[in-house]
Amino acid sequence: EVSAILWHYKAKCRPGKPKIKELLAVLGKFGVEADKYGLAIVLLVFLGTWGLLKESLGLAIDSVPTNVDPQAVADFLRQLPGVTGLHDLHIWAMSTTDVALTVHLTMDDCPDSDAFLHGLSHELAERFGIRHPTVQIERDAPEHCPLASPESL
Repeated sequence: EVSAILWHYKAKCRPGKPKIKELLAVLGKFGVEADKYGLAIVLLVFLGTWGLLKESLGLAIDSVPTNVDPQAVADFLRQLPGVTGLHDLHIWAMSTTDVALTVHLTMDDCPDSDAFLHGLSHELAERFGIRHPTVQIERDAPEHCPLASPESL
């Protein structure tokens, strides 16, 4: 019954412009008693803010943003020229618009200049929306890094 009420309400009101008077009128047509108005309004607000709540919780627990595929990022990093391995790849949202990344890349020959890092930063931003990368380049095999766990190799 409640979902039918909400669908009817949604059809009567312009999207993004909820009107409490119209909601109360719609609820009245369906025979909802006055004490249930509050519950219906709470439900409407909850449904309207569910996406924001999910996004906020994701920020709070530093989860990977839903628009970034960590496997695609790892595959991209592995195919870079000179990269022989990677570990400790972490991707998280710094805010609703900023994404950060940290990673350890193993390379046989370390680049002589920052051109590799500048190019990598540009590609991560363009391909994945990651604008705050921190890249650690290592020459030794990953198992020599004290931070490398067997799961991250």
